[in-house]
Amino acid sequence: MEFKQKGESIRGKYQVLSAFPFVEGVLYFAALTDPDQADSSTPSTRFIHALKLKKQMDELDLKELLNRNEDIFFPVEEVFVEEGILYQVFEKMEGNLLGIYLLQSAPLSLVETADILKKITTHLMNCYDRGQFALVDPQNIVITKAGQIRFLYGGPKKLLSYEYPEAEDVKKVGSLLYTMLTKKHADEQTGQIEPLRQERQDVPLELEGLLMRALSPDPMKRPRTQDFWRWALRYEERESAALEEKAKSAPAISPPAKEQVKAKKPLRGEQPSASQSGSKRPVKLILGTVAALALVVYLISQLFSDSVDPALAGILDPSVEQDEEQALQYFEASNQAYEQKKLNEAVVLARKALSANPEQPEYYLHLANLFGAARDYTNGKKTLEAAVNKFPQTAKFYDALSIFAYYLKDYGTAKQAIEQAIQLDGKQALYYYHQGKILAALKQNDKAMESLRQAVKLEPDQARFNHDFALYLFRTGNLEEAIEAAKKAADSAKEDQEVYYLDLAILYFKKIERIANDPAITPEQKSKTLDPLVKEERLAIDKALKINSYYGKAYYCLSVINYYGNRLISANVAALKAVKINPKNHFYQYQLGLTYMALKKKEEAIQAFEQAVELEPNNFRYKKALAKAQVMGSKP
Repeated sequence: MEFKQKGESIRGKYQVLSAFPFVEGVLYFAALTDPDQADSSTPSTRFIHALKLKKQMDELDLKELLNRNEDIFFPVEEVFVEEGILYQVFEKMEGNLLGIYLLQSAPLSLVETADILKKITTHLMNCYDRGQFALVDPQNIVITKAGQIRFLYGGPKKLLSYEYPEAEDVKKVGSLLYTMLTKKHADEQTGQIEPLRQERQDVPLELEGLLMRALSPDPMKRPRTQDFWRWALRYEERESAALEEKAKSAPAISPPAKEQVKAKKPLRGEQPSASQSGSKRPVKLILGTVAALALVVYLISQLFSDSVDPALAGILDPSVEQDEEQALQYFEASNQAYEQKKLNEAVVLARKALSANPEQPEYYLHLANLFGAARDYTNGKKTLEAAVNKFPQTAKFYDALSIFAYYLKDYGTAKQAIEQAIQLDGKQALYYYHQGKILAALKQNDKAMESLRQAVKLEPDQARFNHDFALYLFRTGNLEEAIEAAKKAADSAKEDQEVYYLDLAILYFKKIERIANDPAITPEQKSKTLDPLVKEERLAIDKALKINSYYGKAYYCLSVINYYGNRLISANVAALKAVKINPKNHFYQYQLGLTYMALKKKEEAIQAFEQAVELEPNNFRYKKALAKAQVMGSKP
């Protein structure tokens, strides 16, 4: 099929400005020259898809193409045939190619990947039910401003002579999935890829298996489209159910909140819904690679004329125009979506808010918080790097950046960022606390302890600060001071109090162990000193179990303490309770075995050690204990 050249006319009312090889046929960028159509309210340019027909079409066929499902396909405003070429004139494109995001930000998080995968496979299955097709290629997909995914080329199979089976769609889905996860591309001929685990250790085994099967050269071994859809749906359901827990495990930054910004009116038009940006693999062009890339870049620039701040590449949504009022509406909608545990939608809306008003500082932190909730620390870090560039005197941005860098194990960046935060505002206890965690990761324990000491000095009643301070004091040999800090943490804690009391008990145990093994202390002195410590130790454990009677770790520690105190029956009873609460914990099973062995109960000891070995088959200590139990009572 020959291209029309720049300046040539299509049907007498579209003047070609540019022509691009497309996944099928040619895509023209054309100016609307018909005076009757070029009124002030109608955009003056259009994209037009041209495809050489294999068979004739009548008016009914053209009408069917014009009325194709707009939930799946990008709307067309005109369809006609000229000299054996089918032309489809798209409505003014307002959206984003499924490719820009990957060019800027791949690899994508699992949350984003699942969202895109579910939308694409849903469309494919709807097409199968209607005798239609949609070609899976990032060059062929648009993400609308409302967050919906639309295919450009596609429609009724019988009209467009599309003959590829579902297995070919699955292979294309697999190739796209691999690119989203790794930013690399499967071999188009063989489907070969580099080992996925080398690139993404967080990919679930089920998804990895689907991907490998999808790229198999044998179509019979490939999964069904619905298998990808089912995985994505289950993953999103699990993520939604665990949203609150994830928000707690995000970097030590408060979850997104309505930050003193109130919406004045609803969003204009359709409220944006959940969708993440997509991805794009190399376009199959007749031209050479360099020329092809140039064309793709040009096409993208024509489609999306909004400029993108390089510091926020892949974060801002190029389809969103800057508008302070609209940004406010996106921000409020994002908060509402988060409260409804719709994390994907909240992220999309937060991106739109920042895109519409990158001058609002709180939008940066809000978006970063959401990335943290989704455990997408890479994009969170990028957002905060842009924030500190734009607002270099705002300490909280440096603090947040330090935590995202910490989670990515970029300790150098984390250290520099937290030092800058403290330089800007040295009265924030939280900043010193974060600095302590970062310095500890750098193995600078003495400095870490001093940072935590400063955090405790500024906020002496903060349980978390006192607790972590106690642990670092213990690591540096300051056991007495560690116990005092741990007491403050446990007594003042409003959450995780049972954990803090148990850690206090462990510190008492360490002190008891140290005194008991000190040869310079006489037995009389040991007895006098140890009795009150043993009482404090037991009191701390009792408090932990009173708060949470199903706290298996507390029973396990109680068993260990009683075992080393030669209170064997009590040790056995506590170990049994721990195992009852969690029989799959190998530590508990091993401790139970030790108590049975000490009580000379051979069969029970063997059974407990066998469970420990089964749960942790490579643990030499467990195997040794099992072997020792098996020969109990045997004569030499």
